[in-house]
Amino acid sequence: MNDPEMHEIVEMEVKEILQKYGYDAENTKFVRGSALCALEGKEPQLGEERIKELVQVMDDTIESPMRPIDKPFMMSIESLYNIEGRGTVVTGTIE
Repeated sequence: MNDPEMHEIVEMEVKEILQKYGYDAENTKFVRGSALCALEGKEPQLGEERIKELVQVMDDTIESPMRPIDKPFMMSIESLYNIEGRGTVVTGTIE
């Protein structure tokens, strides 16, 4: 969609939601792009390049949590889902 005014309206609405839930909306970085264009290989300046920019922004701003690596992995299985073409997906809580 090439309507800059609509982009601004959507960004303002997202900022309002972020503020409502206590996030710093004014300092939140927005990356405008199209995952569909990236998947279809169309308009790389809107698709692939924006996805790469999004990943870079996430790498720069989201800190990786510290996790213990000296303990064995334990996960209580809560549910199983059979997804056609993918196999079985297990969900649970990591302890």
